Amino acid sequence: MPNELGGVPHTSNDVGDPKHGEPEFDALPKDELAYRLRQQELVAEFGLFALRTIGIDELLHHATRIAADGMNVDLCKFLEFSDDHGDLLVRAGVGWKDGTIGIARLGADLESPAGYAYQTQQSVLSNHLEEETRFRTPQLLVDHRVRRALNVPVKDHGKPYGILEVDSTRPGKFTIADIAFMQGIANTLAVAIERSERDRDLTDAREREGLFAAEMRHRVKNVFAVINGLISMSRREAGSDVDAFAKLMSGRIVALSSATEAGLSQFTVSGTDQNDFDPVALLHRVLKPYGDRIEITGRTDALAQRYATPLALVVHELATNAMKYGALSIAGGSIAILWSTTDAQVSLCWREYGGPRPLHSVGPSGFGSGMIDRILASVGSRIELDWLESGLTARIILSED
Repeated sequence: MPNELGGVPHTSNDVGDPKHGEPEFDALPKDELAYRLRQQELVAEFGLFALRTIGIDELLHHATRIAADGMNVDLCKFLEFSDDHGDLLVRAGVGWKDGTIGIARLGADLESPAGYAYQTQQSVLSNHLEEETRFRTPQLLVDHRVRRALNVPVKDHGKPYGILEVDSTRPGKFTIADIAFMQGIANTLAVAIERSERDRDLTDAREREGLFAAEMRHRVKNVFAVINGLISMSRREAGSDVDAFAKLMSGRIVALSSATEAGLSQFTVSGTDQNDFDPVALLHRVLKPYGDRIEITGRTDALAQRYATPLALVVHELATNAMKYGALSIAGGSIAILWSTTDAQVSLCWREYGGPRPLHSVGPSGFGSGMIDRILASVGSRIELDWLESGLTARIILSED
């Protein structure tokens, strides 16, 4: 009885040898058993490797190597879907020509074998690519003279990560049992990728928590510094009138609390735009404790919510430093804030008058300066500082095209 390749049924001494060929029709049972046991050993080997490895690139490369060994082929690749290009990138692989890994791309549409597997999350097996009518043969496979291919989806709980594909330049037959082997590798890889992503997210979360904790410590320290400055300022204004002093302090502490809450309560870790806000109104609230010593002029359009907290924190930091070193540190000093909007950007100019002569070595420095830079950079913004004779001038550029 002819086999699928049109030849006479035959057996081979190579069938079942883990280094040669793969089981064909009419293979001896012992050959088939030896071959499948070898595949099971490789799945177990990769499972152990995946448990010990976190790096994505290392996982992907090892998965392609194991899959190629288990299928007795020279070519294997992992294809990752690209949101930017809408296709499948050859992210990792073995056996391919230079310039393939990380560069070559395959279609992700239903007429592409790998694309069909990705879109439907079903395995795709083709033992005769030259005769294939269901799909087109990707040029990458043509260039490498691939005759047959097997694609299996890499997914975890329905979340697709990509496609694991083996390709052979030799005639033969991939079988249902081969799909099971490949899917075993793919499933283990999917779980390993999921774990690696969780570990990375956990590490990022810990880093953010560390930064937030440091910032909160800095915030608390500055709040006490501002309170101390407000006490001095209120004492000068109230003179010997104890009731007036108490009234001034009470109102300013309440305002300071409200300003701090305005900056911190709107904070969102994700930084996603949810609702627009009025930046001028936010500044009035944040700077209310300083009374009429800070004048805000100009208008601007509403900004995306992600700018709210960076703006509140940075302005609060500038006011704190003005209380420590700048215009608000002595009687008669003042600050003028001017909002401006152009087609390209939204910015505000912070200009101090009447304070002590500024020095490059004082003012925003150390952790405060680094924090300002990081906060603004997180939303694509920046600050420019200019130490003029009249006082510090800071220009905050919030958004740019």
